[in-house]
Amino acid sequence: MREKGQRRVKLFFELLDQLQRQLLELAALVESTIHQGVTAALARDASDSRAVISQQRKIDELAAGINAFVTDLLALHHPVAGDLALLTASLKISSDLKRMGELSVNIAQRSIALSERSPIQFPHGLVEMAHRVQLMVSKSLQAFAQRLEELAAEVITADDDVDRLRTAMYGDLVRQMEEQPSLAAQEVDLMFIVHNLERIGDHATNIAEDVLLFVGGSKNWAPWTEKPTDTKESLDAFPSAPDAAISERPGLK
Repeated sequence: MREKGQRRVKLFFELLDQLQRQLLELAALVESTIHQGVTAALARDASDSRAVISQQRKIDELAAGINAFVTDLLALHHPVAGDLALLTASLKISSDLKRMGELSVNIAQRSIALSERSPIQFPHGLVEMAHRVQLMVSKSLQAFAQRLEELAAEVITADDDVDRLRTAMYGDLVRQMEEQPSLAAQEVDLMFIVHNLERIGDHATNIAEDVLLFVGGSKNWAPWTEKPTDTKESLDAFPSAPDAAISERPGLK
């Protein structure tokens, strides 16, 4: 009987490792999609934007697989304490990652529309916001994978900076619409891109808050042996708005 119980415990932890791999796969795909989507928007690259849209189904499938996997673990193994908290956090994080993927697709769709209109100057702060949001995503996932509460706190603090950038860009874009109504459609596209970036940052903050809630209350958790793809180096790869895509006009410096 005791041996049977030990085998059951061993199987459960093997399944937790499998869950880890599934979450990391989803996290890596979503991070890549965010980066590709924003890069395509800044470069006015409709082809890359369409490639981002094509990833939506895979993201949905991975998230659905994680949800089904966790549901089975809960039903069959009845975990308690820290293990239950881990599974609950995994469900929440999977949901946040799925939503990030959807928001990346929204950015790609607006980018395609923007690429088909007359060139327009991008708002000051858009590239910086893109950098900050992706770093928030990367840090939030690393904080969860390695149980790093301090890193999670950094993400939550960074959300205020992203909100300030969003507010400033909204103001600039509204003024530009008033000054040049003929460019209103492009300005609206840009407002939606800014909005979706800000929402991605919100979901990264959700993950960070889960780390503080679940990890902070479960000190017996050990860090996972792997961590999500580190995108810190990729931040420098964001292009500035290409000169050919910027019309020379005042405002939005």
